Amino acid sequence: MILNKELKQLEEKLTLQSSSDINQEANENLVSFGFSKQDATLTTKRDIELFLSRALSIYSSSNNGNEKLFYAWLDEMSSQIRVSAVSTNHNTLPFRTELECCTLEELATSIKRYDSGAFTSGSIRIFKSSI
Repeated sequence: MILNKELKQLEEKLTLQSSSDINQEANENLVSFGFSKQDATLTTKRDIELFLSRALSIYSSSNNGNEKLFYAWLDEMSSQIRVSAVSTNHNTLPFRTELECCTLEELATSIKRYDSGAFTSGSIRIFKSSI
């Protein structure tokens, strides 16, 4: 799979941070994976699901005990799949746009179609899970 190498690097380097500033915390915990429209055509939906599931697992195992919210989405403009985590005490995610929460499988389908929702429905499809 196209993203396997990136998962290995994520596993080796991820150290989750906490901050009272949600944007700072989100940016410090943000990891972006290059993923073009062509990559989407070369990758199966199942491979994308496995990638997202493994990224969730890596973030979960890197958590230092503070309850956090892992989240993932497709950024079409940057040609990236992005993942991050913020402390649950922020009670929100650091976006200034409408979000459409979806399951991991629904996000994988959206990524496979290379459609974040931002340009087709006006809200970004995002998967989130407590870690």
